[in-house]
Amino acid sequence: MVEDVTPGFKSKQKTGKRANGTSKVLLSSFSKPKLAIFAKRCTRMATCIVNMCPEDPLFSWSTLKEEIERLVEEGRGEEFVKDLAEIDTDRSLSDRLVRFVSNLHVCVD
Repeated sequence: MVEDVTPGFKSKQKTGKRANGTSKVLLSSFSKPKLAIFAKRCTRMATCIVNMCPEDPLFSWSTLKEEIERLVEEGRGEEFVKDLAEIDTDRSLSDRLVRFVSNLHVCVD
């Protein structure tokens, strides 16, 4: 006969917080999810092309604006310009967008 003597493991409650103390920003928290997805794509592109280990969480902002301008020239980015102007006026929205697109892309020594 075999008896299990290993101590029981208690499941930890999830708090919704990340290791650095901030809460994760979800796509569902944006009223304009297309812009958030596009911004995340631009951040990934900038991480690969511009700087693989950025120190500034806003390093991809110029890439985002350039890509939106390119879309406007093609006649496809007017909605992004309006949405970005709205986000630029609201500090909490812009902070959430920056946290959403730059999760774990900023290197820390």
